[in-house]
Amino acid sequence: MYGVVTHRAVEELLNALSRKENIKHQTDRLKRWGRRAVPFLLSALAAEAPRPRKTLVFYALQYCWKEEAIDSVVPYLSSDDAEL
Repeated sequence: MYGVVTHRAVEELLNALSRKENIKHQTDRLKRWGRRAVPFLLSALAAEAPRPRKTLVFYALQYCWKEEAIDSVVPYLSSDDAEL
């Protein structure tokens, strides 16, 4: 079900994006989830993960943003890693 947001659903979506599977469909899911996905995305961002995974989380956050996420995102925006 597209409306239910769980850690597993977010991980599956990020995995599909990493494989470039149905990007439009995955993006539409993010838009439908909206703010409900943010806690799971921030959890994925905070996890020990390679840069490409974090880049996917940033891609997802642009469709699911909420102001409370800013404190978690700012450290990455001020990093020297140009790819993030």
